Amino acid sequence: TQSTWGGKSNQVTMQAVHRHHISVAVSEFPNEGPTKKQEANENGLYLFGFDISSLRDEAQFGVMTVGVFVFYLWYGYYQEFIFSTWKVDDIHLGWFLTLVQFVLYSVLSLCQRYFSPHERIKFRANGFFWSTAPLREYLSISFWSVATIGLSNAACEFLNYPTQVVFKSCKLIPVMILGIVILRKSYHLMDYIAAILFCGGLAIFTLADRMVSPNFNPIGIALISAALVADAFIGNLQEKMFVQHRPSATESLLFVKLIGSVYLIIVTLCTSQLYAGIVYCVEEPQIASYMVLFALCGWFGENFVMLMVKRFGAVVTVTTTSLRKAVTIAVSFCFFPKPYTHAYLIGSLMIFAAVGVNLFHKNRSAFNCCRFSLFRTAVLPTSLN
Repeated sequence: TQSTWGGKSNQVTMQAVHRHHISVAVSEFPNEGPTKKQEANENGLYLFGFDISSLRDEAQFGVMTVGVFVFYLWYGYYQEFIFSTWKVDDIHLGWFLTLVQFVLYSVLSLCQRYFSPHERIKFRANGFFWSTAPLREYLSISFWSVATIGLSNAACEFLNYPTQVVFKSCKLIPVMILGIVILRKSYHLMDYIAAILFCGGLAIFTLADRMVSPNFNPIGIALISAALVADAFIGNLQEKMFVQHRPSATESLLFVKLIGSVYLIIVTLCTSQLYAGIVYCVEEPQIASYMVLFALCGWFGENFVMLMVKRFGAVVTVTTTSLRKAVTIAVSFCFFPKPYTHAYLIGSLMIFAAVGVNLFHKNRSAFNCCRFSLFRTAVLPTSLN
């Protein structure tokens, strides 16, 4: 099928390839936004039960960005506080903390599905656990979700927190690689330059961490690297699922976290963290309350992230969350004193430069496509040429 927006110069052709793949060919169009916008207008863009599809593009992106920043900054604060406490006491409950997250996410998503009017209509007609997307896709995404969050939490036991954050900020690289493989995308040279800058900043942060941390452990690097790859799978698989099946963000979170909770029960049983974690929460109710708050912030933040993936795509979501993580690094140094070296600043500047390269490239595309405002195209990356 072929659909045209904005006149002769802006044409988007979408072709279904076999049964499970979609390739998108874009001619003289700076981003995927209009396609996703039309889908949002047709199916609704629901945030905690409220349809925001009628808002302007700038307003939609602004709401999602504020949500991502606010909730994930608190998420990072609680995460570092918990793991800083555990390092002092030599406690290893990273996988148990991940289980707490997934269980709470599942409960909240169940409540959201029950109380949201548009979700209630669906499950009353088809059953409470009815899903738009096939179960096999949720099984796959759940696996990678457990891997990225669990490995990331486990890495916090070995790494300086800012280094862990920087590693996760660089998932643009595997996202681009997997975007080519899974979604058959092509990227501009500027996107690759940004990826190289991300890699440079990452390398500098790792070397700085090794210099200032007497307990630097390469196991942490291996764990966070594995989490990085898993995270890249999630973004592209979710985007592919949203394009093909158009599930709501609530449905996606519910099934991913519910299935992931089952995976994590098995993992925590095998690692003996399930019983140890329950005993610890009984003995340390204050830290247990922080674990709940940590999970709550993550759930709210992930709702915004899922909606951003659905509306704007994986690459723009990664760019936004990468910038948020740079702010998290600054907050970490302010609230949790730690050894400092100028290499951290150099690494941060390289990461900001990578974000700047992406924004410059998008603004240049916006200048060429004068029908779109500068702000609108500044936040929608060129993922296809």
